[in-house]
Amino acid sequence: MVDNKWFGEERKASLLHCQQNADAEGVPLSVHLTGELFRKVKSTEAETQITTVQNVSNSKADSYPPDDRQIARMLEYLLANKKLPADIPQALIEQSREGRTQDSFPKHLIPRETKCVECEYTLCEQLITSKGKILTSTGISTYRKSCRNCGMIYRYQEWEEGIHNFDDHIILSLHLCLMTHTAISKVIEMIETTEKVSFPNKERVLQAYLHFEALTNHEYTYSCVSCGYSPAVVVMGLHKKGVFNMPGWAVITCPCGVVYSVKFNLRAESPRDFVDLLLSWKHFPNVSVYDYARGLALHANRRQPVIFAPFQGRLLDPTPENVKQASEGKVHVNMPWLKFPKMPADKDGHPLTGSTQRFALNDVFHQGNSKDQSEVLRKLELVPELAGLINSQCAEQLFSGMRKNNYFLNLTTPSTHIFLQRNILHHYNMTRNQKIKNQYSKIVPPDVAMQCDSHGRVVLVNDEGEQRPYGDFTSLHNLAAHRACWGQELQDSQKQLMSHVLDESKSHSEHLAMVNNIILTRFDFWTLGLQRDMEGTNYLKLIRATNQQISIS
Repeated sequence: MVDNKWFGEERKASLLHCQQNADAEGVPLSVHLTGELFRKVKSTEAETQITTVQNVSNSKADSYPPDDRQIARMLEYLLANKKLPADIPQALIEQSREGRTQDSFPKHLIPRETKCVECEYTLCEQLITSKGKILTSTGISTYRKSCRNCGMIYRYQEWEEGIHNFDDHIILSLHLCLMTHTAISKVIEMIETTEKVSFPNKERVLQAYLHFEALTNHEYTYSCVSCGYSPAVVVMGLHKKGVFNMPGWAVITCPCGVVYSVKFNLRAESPRDFVDLLLSWKHFPNVSVYDYARGLALHANRRQPVIFAPFQGRLLDPTPENVKQASEGKVHVNMPWLKFPKMPADKDGHPLTGSTQRFALNDVFHQGNSKDQSEVLRKLELVPELAGLINSQCAEQLFSGMRKNNYFLNLTTPSTHIFLQRNILHHYNMTRNQKIKNQYSKIVPPDVAMQCDSHGRVVLVNDEGEQRPYGDFTSLHNLAAHRACWGQELQDSQKQLMSHVLDESKSHSEHLAMVNNIILTRFDFWTLGLQRDMEGTNYLKLIRATNQQISIS
């Protein structure tokens, strides 16, 4: 056949190699098919003709890759039945990581389906390629199955063996798919250098990773387990180094730093972008922290009157007396509903606070930027419930971590960039939420479970599945002071716990205890006084001794 120009020497060598593999496995290299596998026969039970399937070469189900209609059917099936879990078991990740060194990857990837899910016909199996590649491992055979009745096609899309099938030729190991904040090209170059192997085109590997993320069952909730679906306090900022010469992207986070909204800007930064995001929310927050709060409030109230009210989002009426008092730090505005919901709640009040008041406040680094003296009434320090407890720079801290992605996001197409950015922020949120849950788990009883309530906030659940407030397991209402306890020496474990709580070298925002629905941080305990501060009891003893001396004299 080479002499007759049917194919060349390279094709001949390839066929001989296939023949050797077929002989080794005890299967024929090829089979002869007649012009008609089945014939039309007359039913013995009815006067109808049964049309059977014709030659394989004439069946649309055997064309691969299939046409657009068949691809749509395949995708619908994959999205409904082959989603990867958002939390892949750690044991499976380790198995995937060790797959190449231990040569434990499967060599034949065959769909697990045996019958068609649409018509329940038995499926037939065909080889797609014997040259598939699990990146560093070659010689992988991939197969498909097709239904001879309805033409439905099935391909290998299992994840339990630690791999992800992209296009039947490129297969990824799962542990490589879980690397974030790293360009695919950098990962490939590193593996090629250390493992002395070659990879497919880097763009195809990137598309394989995107395919993995698209098939992963991410919820993309973009909410904080501490602040809920609709936080009462939000912080806004702009990532000023966008891609494709875009000015950047606007972001809204909760005080915990979890991202709630993102907008990719086509124009220069403006309060308009953040108002667009806020107006898309179901529940408008009570407190919005921004570096140009005055502009935010003015623009919002022009578009929809009385969004920020009262006092155009200021904390007090901008009278000369209030401005003076605020400048001297002699006035405070309490917002008790940030800690305890307002009872009864205002009509159309925020679901967490019950209040309809909405304030636009400046972050701590931009409080002195305005020449308008009345802007002093937008200081965070004027609100005792917020002072020292809100990290108004959480958005900037987010951006500093995200800048490491710019070098490879700049090389992607706009659609790929947005998909990747959304995915990166999702993983960032998941990490932040897991950290919060870990902190909670340290201070709740071991026999109490945690789950999210209807507002998306973590609550405690007893063995019967009943939700209960945080404070039910440590209710201060059931405790009373007794003078017999005052002179007791602390035990070693108590001293160690006290040292941990008052340690000034540790994070001030770490969650340490729950009282009712209030989360107490290390900062809360610091406000009670450290060792260097005078104790109130000693101060009272000093006053009593002084009074006794005066009475004696």
